[in-house]
Amino acid sequence: MKEKDNSKEMNKQRSVDLIAPMLESIEQKSVDLIAPMLESIEWVNDNLAPIFQQAFESWNQMRKEFSHEYDDVQSQFNAYFDKEGIVRPKDVDEFIYWLINKNPDIPMWELIDEANRPYNYNLFHEYKVKCLKEDWNLAKEIGYWEKNDDPRREIKREASLSDIITHPKSNEIVEGIKIQYKNIKGKRLKLLLLALQELGLLPKERTARKFYDCCKAEFNWDIASYQAMNDYKFNDFKFNTDETELYEMKQYLESHMNP
Repeated sequence: MKEKDNSKEMNKQRSVDLIAPMLESIEQKSVDLIAPMLESIEWVNDNLAPIFQQAFESWNQMRKEFSHEYDDVQSQFNAYFDKEGIVRPKDVDEFIYWLINKNPDIPMWELIDEANRPYNYNLFHEYKVKCLKEDWNLAKEIGYWEKNDDPRREIKREASLSDIITHPKSNEIVEGIKIQYKNIKGKRLKLLLLALQELGLLPKERTARKFYDCCKAEFNWDIASYQAMNDYKFNDFKFNTDETELYEMKQYLESHMNP
């Protein structure tokens, strides 16, 4: 009996001795296989995280501006909406989603302007009434717009820099900017925006993005990113360099404003 037990133990040991190297080999191969995958995942996380963060911040900023325009219309037409029974969006996010789908070709930032057009709220009301009265949904609504190309739907022209500058000689001012400040970007573009605003040629509120988009579309050089312009903080203490350049820009612009 003792000999049988010893035999069993010996067989078990032989099995362990035989299997152990195989398990070690499998484990090592698994590590060798997974390690590059983990490194790739880590690389993707490291490189995409800033992009996702920037996109998230841009979306939040856009939504904040959009909400401001949305609230203005709601406040201005509140009594009329109530009197006429206009169906309003349940919240700003529903209206953004509807506008994005209705205007797929309009850049995200331009939807801010759409939020300030009362006519869009009437279109939204009509869409909601259709959903109430018949088997209608957003997909059918978009299909209707695309198929019928309703003449009430305005075709928007991209605004140019001269369009948003409030001065009779806006074209001359823009041409002067293109010559005098060729290759302007980043910090200096921010100074140009401030100069135009201080001269009353551009509004001081909610204008930065529209100004940047116009410059990007119109100037035939790289003006860097919106963040490079908008995130720059005006500095009138460091050797007064910003203050001096801002003053010189205003002087140059005034020379094109006056006869």
